[in-house]
Amino acid sequence: MIQTINTENDLRSMLTEVIGYLGWAFHPDDSMTDYVYRDTGEPSYTPEEAKRLDLLMDEAFEFCKQHGVDIYELSMEISKELYGDIFAEKEVA
Repeated sequence: MIQTINTENDLRSMLTEVIGYLGWAFHPDDSMTDYVYRDTGEPSYTPEEAKRLDLLMDEAFEFCKQHGVDIYELSMEISKELYGDIFAEKEVA
């Protein structure tokens, strides 16, 4: 995982890793401490990992603000790249 957000590639890399791990459950506004395993209720991240990722998300929001990037649209785009478009209409046989 990258350590800081300096470029759009850094931003995309960080979001891709987090979304790849959390799947469609990810939302940019949520703290990483909020994510838990559905089966066990155990945290998805250690307290140290969650804190580091929350700081990266703060950097991501600041980068987006400064560079006119919509973090929500980018997150959705990455989710669709990884998992397909869950909102696409399904063909009925």
